[in-house]
Amino acid sequence: MNKNENIRFVRLARSVGKSLNTMPQPMRRLILASLLELASNPSLGEPLQGFKGKYCLVVHPYRIVYKKSGDRISVLGI
Repeated sequence: MNKNENIRFVRLARSVGKSLNTMPQPMRRLILASLLELASNPSLGEPLQGFKGKYCLVVHPYRIVYKKSGDRISVLGI
């Protein structure tokens, strides 16, 4: 997937939604802004070593773990 390819969907796992709800508001905003940036540039993250097809984007002190599939990004964990 190249940088210019459009992502139409960002799916959050249920556990990600729960994690976001327990975060302080400033961190939640930062994570959500990072997800929007990821949707416009899916190549931001680095491949996870030992986990084929999974990627990681660091938003200190958190890591967004996701996988890309066509026009979708599935966020698996934070």
